[in-house]
Amino acid sequence: MNKYTAILILSLISSFCFAQKQGREKIDSLQNELKHSNTDTAQIQKQILLAREFPTIFPDSGIYYGNLALDKSVEIKNKTFQITSLLALGSNYSKKGNPPKALSSLLKALELSVEKNDSLNMAKSYTGLGNLYSILRNIPKSSDYLDRALAINQKLKNKSEIPRIYLSIGTNYGDLEQYDKALEYNEKALAAALESNNEYVVAYSYSNSALVLTQMKQLDKALLYQFKALKFEKKMGDKYGVATEYSSISDTYLNLSYSVQGKKKDALIDSAVHYLNLAIDLSYQCDIPGDRIDMIFSLANIFKIKKDYQKAFELLTHANALKDSVFSDESKNKIQEIETETAILIKEKEIEIQKLQLVKNKQLQIAMIMGIALLLGSTFFIFRSFKKQRSINNKLKATQTQLIQQEKLAS
Repeated sequence: MNKYTAILILSLISSFCFAQKQGREKIDSLQNELKHSNTDTAQIQKQILLAREFPTIFPDSGIYYGNLALDKSVEIKNKTFQITSLLALGSNYSKKGNPPKALSSLLKALELSVEKNDSLNMAKSYTGLGNLYSILRNIPKSSDYLDRALAINQKLKNKSEIPRIYLSIGTNYGDLEQYDKALEYNEKALAAALESNNEYVVAYSYSNSALVLTQMKQLDKALLYQFKALKFEKKMGDKYGVATEYSSISDTYLNLSYSVQGKKKDALIDSAVHYLNLAIDLSYQCDIPGDRIDMIFSLANIFKIKKDYQKAFELLTHANALKDSVFSDESKNKIQEIETETAILIKEKEIEIQKLQLVKNKQLQIAMIMGIALLLGSTFFIFRSFKKQRSINNKLKATQTQLIQQEKLAS
């Protein structure tokens, strides 16, 4: 995955730490509301909202709630809910790293949207497919879907989505190394985001442009854009965005140092160290151990450039220890997640079995009643037939007696 794709992933979802804090509170509230939802419609709405909130925190749970909403939507034959469930599943499967499932969900959402002539959800499906194909490095398909999404949103005058699409298109041009076009669309994204007061896209438009400018060796301008992005990220309280921006600023200072000598070089390297330390310190508040390890490795490299080999060695040792610890913790967390999901699935199956048992018992009762009714009916017909036959036999016996008597009188 290159840097452009990394920026796209950041622009697809809210920053992890920011979303974790805000999203966790919303998730807790939605889960509580779901428990007290008494109708199918209310339950589906809450499940879809939960599925939308989970991609940045725990996509497995997002997939769980998305499938619950989808199954119930199919059951009550509500295509709008089916579409929104599938879109949420596409987002969660993409974040989970399961492109085939993400693609299947998004294509099905698109199919249903076309059937309903639902332009808004068609646009959302196209956007999701465009971003997914960008991550999969299929730029032609990505561009095709993004162009379709853009056309529909422009027709609908959907100002909230247009800047995000411009940002994704800019990312594609960056991947193709068409830097002028990348900057053009980043500027379009920036202008549209400023007009719609979308600070999130404003921040990432600046970040994306800075990345392009870095590739174009325009480092001074790149640094200017990074500080503009940093301003908006701080304003939003986006700690993860701030941490990654600090790290990018550090990289730019280090790159600037390569073209100068003497005190100016030392000053630029010191700035690189300063901002990378800020990034590392903030990473502890965001709980992003993977990023933190990369930052510490980068810091070790800077001290190697400064020829402070003792400090570089200490940082490398620390980074490797953290790496081992993180992998161990991730394994434990994964086991806990699997156990939790398994427990949920088992509970669901138990409820399903209980429901089936109730249905089975009811069916058995109905079958017994029908059997008794059939038995009584059969007995009635047999008795009536027997009674009729006995009456006929009695009449035949009486006739036979009369004939015998007549024969005796005749003789």
